[in-house]
Amino acid sequence: MHIAIAGNIGSGKTTLTRMLVKRYGWTPRYEPVDVNPYLEDFYKDMNRWSFNLQIYFLNKRFRDVVDISKSEKTIIQDRTIFEDAKIFAPNLHAQGYMSDRDFMNYSDLFDLMMSLVGMPDLMEGMDVLAAIKGTDKVLLDTVMQPEVLERQMQQINDIYFKVFDELYDIIREGDEMAFCYFSAWAPGKMAKLQSDISTMISVEDYRRFVQPFIREQCQKIDYTLYHLDGVGALHHLPALLEVEELNAIQWTPGVGEPQGGSAKWYDLYRRILAAGKSIMACWVTLDELRPLLDNIGPDGVHLEMDFHNEDEVEQALRIVEEYQTDVNEGRVKPVQQVIRVAAGKDEADLEVEAIMERVEREMAETDRVP
Repeated sequence: MHIAIAGNIGSGKTTLTRMLVKRYGWTPRYEPVDVNPYLEDFYKDMNRWSFNLQIYFLNKRFRDVVDISKSEKTIIQDRTIFEDAKIFAPNLHAQGYMSDRDFMNYSDLFDLMMSLVGMPDLMEGMDVLAAIKGTDKVLLDTVMQPEVLERQMQQINDIYFKVFDELYDIIREGDEMAFCYFSAWAPGKMAKLQSDISTMISVEDYRRFVQPFIREQCQKIDYTLYHLDGVGALHHLPALLEVEELNAIQWTPGVGEPQGGSAKWYDLYRRILAAGKSIMACWVTLDELRPLLDNIGPDGVHLEMDFHNEDEVEQALRIVEEYQTDVNEGRVKPVQQVIRVAAGKDEADLEVEAIMERVEREMAETDRVP
């Protein structure tokens, strides 16, 4: 997981990062302290070196994103790739230190890099308020000042839509986008929704403080997936299924429970599918795959599986192909699938290398300009 802290210079990003590392044991990724080869020249002649400096920062930031994406650890970073591209570079351009040509080139390069990056996991609703105010305070608000809580929930939603749209415009490829956390893709706007704090509230409070804002998100975002987390949240399933615009539900059983491929959850999946929603079953093992599909069918089912080798991938594909039916003819339909198991560098690595080479080439060319 990649967590990044954004904020102005001197706002306490690094201090907050250190606190979170100490509290949760995450792996920190701090701003490198190595010598910046452009900084001294930049302050002597901003017009000449602003583009070079920003390309240098963009290169460093993107390398961080690529490296972190390959790690299985939870890594927290005390800044993001977005500050330079959305604050510092535009400010240099607006102040006349970066030419229109250089700024357009920089922006095009940033957009190309972001086309390889999926949507970050945005939090929303009561979970955001719990992080800001504390869980106990939010729970008390449901009783002591419910009108204030409703107003704050709407404020959170309004901010959520603004941030979502800005990120979507950065990372989308045409109208398509990918969402990182559940490795999901959609032909339009797509989001994961959740309310983990809902395990602590009643059905009535869920319908008042959560459901209306989930519904608003589903109405404004083309494709939505709700992260239903733990058996303690199952009593809110009827309220979730009432949200007609919700497309799918991802089930996380929680600590001490069998994972998503277990027969224990077949009835749950059938109930969700019967309501017209798709399901995402996670951490399904190869030996659970066929019994799962036998019991709930393949329609509307998204599977997340881990494989140890290419042979397991091929076995899973052969099983899935048995359930691919031609709706018009009612028979098994052969499906052409291509599985790529990297034996070295995959296509994404090659794309990243090409971008890096382009950056370094452009920096070298600008260095030669008198």
